[in-house]
Amino acid sequence: MKRIIINGPNKLSGSVNIQGAKNIANKLIFLPLFTNEICTIKNVPRIGTIETVLRILKRANVSTKWIDKHTIPSDLFLHTSAGIHAIPIIASKFEKCIIQKEDSRDDYGGDQIGSRKIDYIIKTLEECGISCKETSNLFIFQKESNKPFTYNIPDDRFLRH
Repeated sequence: MKRIIINGPNKLSGSVNIQGAKNIANKLIFLPLFTNEICTIKNVPRIGTIETVLRILKRANVSTKWIDKHTIPSDLFLHTSAGIHAIPIIASKFEKCIIQKEDSRDDYGGDQIGSRKIDYIIKTLEECGISCKETSNLFIFQKESNKPFTYNIPDDRFLRH
């Protein structure tokens, strides 16, 4: 199918997410060879064929990097306090974990008790060897050490007064 024709009285607008497909990505991925500009190609499947094409591009002096695999969009991260559990796992496995920020929020979810400030998780992760660099629109968590760590939660955190 090359096109979709929609007849009707209402004008359409917006965008559609198309699942990444190897055959389309194999063609689009050569676009950087036609320009000196930075190109961002989204929704590219991370499979062996694409990795091979990226090696071809590298031989043509094209610098590439995967960005979406390590980025958690704010609309996913901020709507569950469980999202923080992904940070140390992704940072440990891929060396970094990037989370999009939302200007109006400084928390990572919450419940009836209240919201949870992200500062607390940043401090804990830093004690465990994962640093956090904050930009205007991102939190970039970076694994700083391969050394095993032990984190003991002080007993008084759980005591009720």
